Amino acid sequence: MTPASEHTSTHCDRFVAAAQDGIARLLAGDGLDIVFQPVVLLARADVYGYEAFVRAHAPYTDPLALFAAARRSGCEPALEIVCARLAIRAFGRLRMPGK
Repeated sequence: MTPASEHTSTHCDRFVAAAQDGIARLLAGDGLDIVFQPVVLLARADVYGYEAFVRAHAPYTDPLALFAAARRSGCEPALEIVCARLAIRAFGRLRMPGK
């Protein structure tokens, strides 16, 4: 096997694993929701910023299970990037106070 075909084979294997786990659909951003939790400065009772959390539809309603499946599929970094991009877009649309 040549280095190029090894790379293609590995990539295909990861895609197949991701598809079997249902992660491929999520990597397209389908079935992921972003929710925000305020971070409050208690001394001033003021919203300082927000934490973004990802929520996925079944079968990955538990975020730990979602990222574990992505890790098994070799797609965890890609899922993290998708989630970060969705969070940035969602935050911009909501125009919430804070950072």
